[in-house]
Amino acid sequence: MELRTILITLMTIVIVGIVMLLVYEFVYNGGSGGVFSSNPVSPVKTSAPLIDALHDGRDYLKIDTTLPQSKNEENGIEFSFAASIYVDDYDWTPSSSAPIVFVKGSSDLSRQSPSVTLRKNRNEIHIVQDTYNSTKPGVVVIRNLPANKIISLVITIKQQSMDVYVNGTLHTHLTLAALPMQNTGSVMVGDNGGWSGAIGNFTYYNYALSYPEIQALNNKRPQRDPRDIPASGAFFGTEWWVRPL
Repeated sequence: MELRTILITLMTIVIVGIVMLLVYEFVYNGGSGGVFSSNPVSPVKTSAPLIDALHDGRDYLKIDTTLPQSKNEENGIEFSFAASIYVDDYDWTPSSSAPIVFVKGSSDLSRQSPSVTLRKNRNEIHIVQDTYNSTKPGVVVIRNLPANKIISLVITIKQQSMDVYVNGTLHTHLTLAALPMQNTGSVMVGDNGGWSGAIGNFTYYNYALSYPEIQALNNKRPQRDPRDIPASGAFFGTEWWVRPL
């Protein structure tokens, strides 16, 4: 074998070896944040506005905006949804008995991360978040809600903690049975017949909102002709929806 051929072969082996070492370091040892790295990363806080001005609840809307999922971050999985919701009447017709305010996942609620639905004639909002325990999703029910009022609703997920805020006040702190399960489905609004009302200030965040941020959202009035918007703010006593049945 010629000397030149031997040298080329040796150089090729050395180069391949170096490349393999670099790949191993990057992928398995977390070099530069490898894809299988166990080292957490600092999240880049971003938000995705979904609906700004109030949108009629009877007008079905499918939002295909790609929402950045929470990954291997320092505090684990975390994300939030916030919206201003208005219900004109809980005895609406025609409509289903459980219209979907919004769901991230599937219209049939086979995937929900999360879903927010109403209950006809019951003045209730039901919130469901899928978990990796398929038989035990996180469920929160808000009862005794008034009609003809704008409600600021915030849902935050942080690892196995699910917090639901109504008008800036913590309604429920729930420990999930397992880690929350995210999905890549679209966001559907007003599905399953819709409801008599509207939704606005609807935003997704790839992190858990802080209390000051939630307060700021509670003070943010949804955009629309002021003559069409009922009074907001401290419009009803919290004892109606925080007291146990």
